[in-house]
Amino acid sequence: ISTGARWRQMNVPGEKAFIGKGVAFCPHCDGPLFKGKRVAVIGGGNSGVEAAIDLAGIVDHVTLLEFAEDLRADAVLQKKLYSLPNARVIRHAQTTEVTGDDKVSGLMYKDRTSGETHWLELEGIFVQIGLLPNTDFLKGTIDLNRMGEIVVDDKGRTSVPGVFAAGDCARWTNPLFGETARIEHWSVAAEHGAAAATNLPAAVATAEPATAEPAAAHTTAVHWTYEGEDGPENWAALGADYAACAGAAQSPIDLTDAGAQDLANLVFNYQSSPITVTNN
Repeated sequence: ISTGARWRQMNVPGEKAFIGKGVAFCPHCDGPLFKGKRVAVIGGGNSGVEAAIDLAGIVDHVTLLEFAEDLRADAVLQKKLYSLPNARVIRHAQTTEVTGDDKVSGLMYKDRTSGETHWLELEGIFVQIGLLPNTDFLKGTIDLNRMGEIVVDDKGRTSVPGVFAAGDCARWTNPLFGETARIEHWSVAAEHGAAAATNLPAAVATAEPATAEPAAAHTTAVHWTYEGEDGPENWAALGADYAACAGAAQSPIDLTDAGAQDLANLVFNYQSSPITVTNN
């Protein structure tokens, strides 16, 4: 399973409308497009602070907005950010709207301590508030952590025998540091994808064959009245009876005393099983 992850969005008015028109998520991909401009970074974790540091070397000015009281990034990253002359940090800031006409012109944010609303004039906004793994379809079938990521070991094995996962959708336990790490860098994702691919054949070769209860046998008899060669009088009743039988039977159904084979096929052409008409 390598379904990846998607950027977590702010879900505020204007955000979706301006994606690609000033709202971005990857500072390394889109940062150069904002050379000499004023931008904001949303999020004070390691990703957000690193993005702000990198962007400060490209843009005219970068403002980092953090929802909480303190930044959550590593101390060394915070120290670097605060040392930059063209960087500013605003804490207790809740972004409420992205503004603009045909492209981003700024954003509105609320000061969570005073309740006051402010507007920042900007040309770019980089949202760095995490990733959402694309694993919703796996809930209840495989072990996920509280963030919805697939729990794997260093070989990419999941809680289900024979099922492997790699990339942004997975998280593994680092045996050296005893902590979990998201496999989010492309080179690391490729490494774990290769590990999963390497171990998968052995898992398949040693897997127990799947067993299932045999399907119950069905014996079906269908009877109806028939007059003339132009068609039975009770087609409606026949259709209802046959549909009920076909829904239960998993084998071909023998329509006895029917009329011509082509007539039966015409009437019941929705049925995928072969239809045999005897006693013409």
